[in-house]
Amino acid sequence: MPEVARAAGVGIGTVYRRFPTRQTLARYLRHVGQVLCGDWRRFVDLAFAGPRPRTDS
Repeated sequence: MPEVARAAGVGIGTVYRRFPTRQTLARYLRHVGQVLCGDWRRFVDLAFAGPRPRTDS
């Protein structure tokens, strides 16, 4: 947890108030990862959906 606090630029107390156990922190990080991956997949789907834009002028 001290490494997490250092990387986040906060005190260790702040980390433990927000995430009282390592398991709580791990669950949160897994959730954030899933959300970010979900957003990434949605972005890719939108980027490649429909007709391709013309590239000639």
